[in-house]
Amino acid sequence: MRGGRPGEERAQEVHPGEHQAPGRHLLLHREAQSGPAPDQDGGARHHRHQEGPAGQGEAVRPDRRARLRIVDHQGRHHGGQQDHRQVLDPVGAVVTQTAHQVLDEALEQAGYKYSDIECIGATGYGRYTLGKEFADKCKLVQEELTVNSKGAVWLADRQKGEATIIDIGGMDNKAITVRDGIPDNFTMGGICAGASGRFLQMTANRLKIPIQDLGALAVKGNWANARMNSYCSVFGIQDLVTNLGEGKKFEDVAAAACHSVAEQVYEQQLQEIDVRHPIIEVGGTSLIQGLVKEVGSVLGEPPIVPPDSQYIGAVGGALLSSGLM
Repeated sequence: MRGGRPGEERAQEVHPGEHQAPGRHLLLHREAQSGPAPDQDGGARHHRHQEGPAGQGEAVRPDRRARLRIVDHQGRHHGGQQDHRQVLDPVGAVVTQTAHQVLDEALEQAGYKYSDIECIGATGYGRYTLGKEFADKCKLVQEELTVNSKGAVWLADRQKGEATIIDIGGMDNKAITVRDGIPDNFTMGGICAGASGRFLQMTANRLKIPIQDLGALAVKGNWANARMNSYCSVFGIQDLVTNLGEGKKFEDVAAAACHSVAEQVYEQQLQEIDVRHPIIEVGGTSLIQGLVKEVGSVLGEPPIVPPDSQYIGAVGGALLSSGLM
């Protein structure tokens, strides 16, 4: 779901006490998300793709990222976890193929069989397709706001009390306020890629470095030395090119890009909600150290980045489908 209120578009949920046959039970969550395979300045790459935590962007040729975690009834994470991306035909012909691939690999890692799985939860852009594909096991098909909130507070060990969750995605951003793990308000942005992880991917491409290296580079820089004033990704790249043409240091340009995204999230989204503390930053972009640093600088306090923060959807889906939360 892109927009709306938490809990809308809800399909099936597992309630405590259901589907709890004797023996060893496993809970599986699978999520798929779409976006393009980004090229140097935002075009589509058809034959080459690069892994990166930013994930997604505007759609020219769709791209899917599949994330999977295996969790037991005590909420313990088992060895099986996978994070795969594939470029797809426009109709998403290999979504289910990718799902089966990551499922098989995760189960092999964890030492379990498909018959050991008690229930599957699905969220993200591919949730309806996968809910049908795994209809024998899939007991939860739900939008990301609720699922991501559950995963975030669980991983951050903040199931009780209030918090604000910031998820800066590749296509859109989410700011969600929660009380005792239940989302009660949110705001979403996604009109322009300049305020998302997509812009960071474009910046990394311009600097000719992997997106995984952008964060460490940005931590060394000073954003004030290479200001980016535009809130548009197109003009933002022009600012970036101008800074590079003027001989600005790569680390300063990387820091400026991270600061620009953090500032836009603050001004465009966090002004619309009552920010509560602590602040939990999650999603793939939370692995970019420079962005986490700039979010803390803009907000005046460092956010909590829980372990495995990129797997919030997978963890939340497993918890909700199990009835644990």
